[in-house]
Amino acid sequence: QPVAGNTVYTTLDSNLQKVANVSLANNVQAAQRAGASTSTEYDGEDCVAGAAVVLNVKDFSILAASTYPSYDLTKYLEDSNYYTSLATDETNKPLVNRAFDGNYVPGSVFKPLVAAAALQEGTIDTNTHVECNHYYTFYAPSYIPTCLGWHGDVDLQKAIKVSCNVFFYEVGRLLGIDNIDLYAKQFGLGQATGVEIGESTGTLASPEYRTSNGGVWQPGDVIQAAIGQSDNAFTPLQLATYCATIANNGTRLKTHLVKQVTNYNRDQVISETEPEVVSQVDISQENLKIVQEAMKGVTQSGGTANSIFGDYGITIAAKTGTAENSTGKDHAWFIGCANMPNEDIAFAVIVENSGFGGSEAAPIIKNILTSIL
Repeated sequence: QPVAGNTVYTTLDSNLQKVANVSLANNVQAAQRAGASTSTEYDGEDCVAGAAVVLNVKDFSILAASTYPSYDLTKYLEDSNYYTSLATDETNKPLVNRAFDGNYVPGSVFKPLVAAAALQEGTIDTNTHVECNHYYTFYAPSYIPTCLGWHGDVDLQKAIKVSCNVFFYEVGRLLGIDNIDLYAKQFGLGQATGVEIGESTGTLASPEYRTSNGGVWQPGDVIQAAIGQSDNAFTPLQLATYCATIANNGTRLKTHLVKQVTNYNRDQVISETEPEVVSQVDISQENLKIVQEAMKGVTQSGGTANSIFGDYGITIAAKTGTAENSTGKDHAWFIGCANMPNEDIAFAVIVENSGFGGSEAAPIIKNILTSIL
């Protein structure tokens, strides 16, 4: 005989989810329209998709998880032709849950992790300075990667604030890929977050991964890994979890979507999700604090997201990213944490093929945060 099923309550905040859906769609469409009228290297003409994830830092519960493009659930269930059109759309891929399954090169949003690892290993300290003249010449003349700017004398605070590649090339070379990977795993990158539905574990760049896929790891590959390039590819969910771990002073909890399960009548609680520690990052509170303060500079005067958050009035520790993408134009990232009036939240948003994270991805988070105030 049929038995009544249980009732599942999710952790999603319906208002935040709605705002995330609308803002993500609007910004993707706006980037595409703007790109169609320009011809710059960073235009968004090819921008068709994106994703956003928002977590509660207190317990790593998922408050919003948006992916664009999406679909009409009613038509999906009732119209077989509609489903066929979704399943065969290779351009937009609306059936892909980009928030949990989309693997993206992280670019510069990886830099705070490298900074924290280098501080802990003693590779650098707050007095370490690197001269940025746009070109990194350690491997010259065979290999001379560049920075997006000419930043002059750069310390850690400035390097994160202005996203200086040359600083992190040098730090990554000195730190080494083994140390980078050691701490990245502790932050949950290239690892399952624990969410109750399907997710991708992504890819963490390493010599082992490269050789197992038929490639050869070169000495200079470590500096590309250090700025979030190389073989690194993570999901927005992983990057939001990484930010929540920074905000939670190095304690990574299991990221979850289920709040509780009750019986069919909803008058008896069968199970309730409690915070579960997955790992404790082996980085001192002092060093995490240095990175947190540097990330706050991103949204302040001179930072790469100052134009969006310079006068916002809420403390936001963040990082922008413009990630090189082998299959198209650069992806735009914005990740971070915000001290909201009632709770601290962590977030990660990506707008595919659209250019700079500060201008293309950060406005989505601003809309989400504003809806909370």
